[in-house]
Amino acid sequence: MSEVIIKIKNLSKQYQLGKISTRMLSADISSVFAKIMNKADLAIGGGGIMIWERCSLGLPSIVSIIAKNQENSVSAAAKFGCIKNLGKSGKLLPKDYFDAIINFNSKELIQMQKNCMKLIDGKGTERVVKQISLL
Repeated sequence: MSEVIIKIKNLSKQYQLGKISTRMLSADISSVFAKIMNKADLAIGGGGIMIWERCSLGLPSIVSIIAKNQENSVSAAAKFGCIKNLGKSGKLLPKDYFDAIINFNSKELIQMQKNCMKLIDGKGTERVVKQISLL
C-alpha cells in the first residue's frame, strides 16, 4: 500500500484564512510527517534541514536542491550514500523523479538506510547535554 501526501497545501490555506492558528498548523504538520516518515521506505524532498531529520530515522531520500545554500549539504549526504541527489529543482522534470523512484531496488534502499544511520545516530542531544553538564 502506498501513501502520497499532498494535503499540506490545504492546511496552509486554512491557516491563511485564519481558520487555524500557527501552533495548530505546526503541530498538525509535525504529527502527520512523523507518522508517515516512520512508515516510509523512501522520501522525496528538498535539500534543507530535513535531510538530517530523514537520516536520523534511517529514511533514504531522493533530493533536489531548492536553494544555493543546500548544495554543500546535499553533495555531502549524497557522497555518504544517504540520498540520491537529482540536482537543482528548477532544472528537473517530473520524469526525473519518476525515473529515480523506479530505478531503486531493495538492496540499494537497505544500504542507504544503513548509511543514514551511520551518519546521523540521533544521539546529538544527549551529547550536547553531557557536554553542558561538564561545564
